[in-house]
Amino acid sequence: MRLGRSTACTCGSGRLARDCCGRFHRISDEDAARAHVRRHAQVVRDLLTPFSAAGLEGLRREMLALPQTHGELSAAVTDAPDSARLIAAAGQRPAYISASVGAALVRTDLALARVALTKAIVRLREAGTIDDYVAAAALVDLDSSPSGLLTTAVEQAAMSAGRRDAPIHSHA
Repeated sequence: MRLGRSTACTCGSGRLARDCCGRFHRISDEDAARAHVRRHAQVVRDLLTPFSAAGLEGLRREMLALPQTHGELSAAVTDAPDSARLIAAAGQRPAYISASVGAALVRTDLALARVALTKAIVRLREAGTIDDYVAAAALVDLDSSPSGLLTTAVEQAAMSAGRRDAPIHSHA
């Protein structure tokens, strides 16, 4: 199906096709990444509507625990090109990981890391490894700024990087 220049883009961004998804001009990787995350969040947003504030907070707590229980989320962030330097730098100073990651994420978006996490969450949901509602909360969170899941996943990846780089001490 060919889109006209004045029709809405099929990605769901609400923008005209001529201004979106590179159909008529090239958009940046970061803009494409944001559209990808937004599209997934829009699809699942209605799943969270019936939850009370307390129910949403419970889902948020479960979502924030995902990087500790599912290593593929930390690996996804580590493999994203826009987060590798941040993870390496934070891993060198383990005592300051939370402060340095939090401060860095205020200044930068890490759009490609958000896409990597979105894809990992979708894979985990489709495999039945995580609950649909927790996955929905995670996808909506990734579309917001600041993203608690992104922060937690980057912190977890930095802690893992710090442990790998730590010297091995012999207790002979």
